[in-house]
Amino acid sequence: MKNQTKLFGLLGILASAVASAVLLVLAFPPYDYWFLAWVALVPMFAVMALPTPRPRAARAAAALTFVLYMGVLLWQAFPPGLTSRAWRGSDFPPILFLDSPALFVSVILLPTLFVLFYFARVPCGPPVALAQARPYFWLLPPAVWTLTEYVRYRLQLGHIWGNLFTTQHTAPAAMAITRLGGPWLLTFCIVLTNVLIAAVLARVLAGRTSPAAAATALAIPLILGGALLMTAAQSPAAQEQSEPQTIEVALVQTGLDMSDYFDRGVEQGARDYYGLAWSDVEQLTREQAQGADLIVWPEATVWRDVQADDEARARLAQFAREMNAYLFAPYFVDTDPRGFRNEAVLISPQGEFLGMYAKNYPIIYVGEQSVTGGEHPVFATSLGTFATMMAYDSDFPDVARKLTANGAQLIAVTSHDWVEMSPFQVAASAQRAAENNVTVVKADWRYGSAVILPSGEIIASTSALAPERTVLRAAVPVPASSGSLYTRAGDWFAGLCALLVVGLLGRLLWARRSAHR
Repeated sequence: MKNQTKLFGLLGILASAVASAVLLVLAFPPYDYWFLAWVALVPMFAVMALPTPRPRAARAAAALTFVLYMGVLLWQAFPPGLTSRAWRGSDFPPILFLDSPALFVSVILLPTLFVLFYFARVPCGPPVALAQARPYFWLLPPAVWTLTEYVRYRLQLGHIWGNLFTTQHTAPAAMAITRLGGPWLLTFCIVLTNVLIAAVLARVLAGRTSPAAAATALAIPLILGGALLMTAAQSPAAQEQSEPQTIEVALVQTGLDMSDYFDRGVEQGARDYYGLAWSDVEQLTREQAQGADLIVWPEATVWRDVQADDEARARLAQFAREMNAYLFAPYFVDTDPRGFRNEAVLISPQGEFLGMYAKNYPIIYVGEQSVTGGEHPVFATSLGTFATMMAYDSDFPDVARKLTANGAQLIAVTSHDWVEMSPFQVAASAQRAAENNVTVVKADWRYGSAVILPSGEIIASTSALAPERTVLRAAVPVPASSGSLYTRAGDWFAGLCALLVVGLLGRLLWARRSAHR
């Protein structure tokens, strides 16, 4: 009987972890069942909420859930053969096997995380069942989870996939919370909701709480959440102008990758396949972007040093004058002795170069570099203050936040995504818009171009999964008062979570020592 109980206990742990992992995966792109995130962790926390204290089971369930859903998302995002398809001829670090970092992470890093969670006693919850714990200890799991996501972001530990706030990118009402405390506040609210549901249900099943009291306990966070949303919606930065200035944007997407231009160059006997790509972008722009106020090209359209190449500068200036529009022209330099440079310039309708932005966050795990990054310039124009980010930059909340703090009213994202990551990049752009109350537009070579309002609502986009040749056009607002509390205060809520973790763990240790005296 004892062995049978142990067997059912192990099966329960495994079932709860698998159930939570499956629900979490379905909440993320490309599935986007965002509402599942608010209940996905209930099976996992149900193990922690058992009336009988089972700290080992709690740690095992939490660690297994984390490893399972992260592993599934990882293999979706970085399939074998990825780098040979996306970055032909580049030098990659030794973590790549089968042209993907997924195998390395799955075999080495994720099992290591499991060991840390389980044996190092990473606090996934109090050392007593959640159903028996004091209510203020219910803040510990969301604080730990939120702090983990923040540390992953700061250390670039695969933070692009698996962050709970990513699940809400199609729910602007939920993303409004991020204006107050950034994405970290949204993650905290998601995990806390799961904890409350599991703990209250456990108390009801254990006969410790009446159904009426349980309903009251669940109603309290709903009321608090509603208050947060109202505060975010009514903050001065979030107020829309009665008649906001609008401009027409044109996002150029050729539907082809550099490898396609290489193949085209071989067929045509042309050696400069980078030149073919640039000419194709110009042609498509002429065909479909006439009359636009702002034109955005995809990442690394030009493979010339625009800062030093007079011919390239003259060609870009002439094109901006021809189109009578502001032009964000990204370029890539692989001849600089310092290393690769991934940059973009903004050119006025008069052909004047208004400034340069360099990519702040290259994708280091596939060997990318950007030796001139580190600045957050904005560009004043007759239509408003513009700024730009490049692809992976949008996955780091600090870039858009600093650009908006510097005065940006519209941020243009230029990207060169691979199909498996495209949905996540679109989600990241929507989140950066909502966090900072700023208009964001995104132009990619093949898929996932998007136009996003300051609320985070995507009003126009191309498929994130299928290549398409088009110019995505839309009228977008240029908010007079971009920015939010998060823009001004930064990652204050992540710091609060760190204080919560330290304080609650200290309280637990004190309680343990007092109990042993």
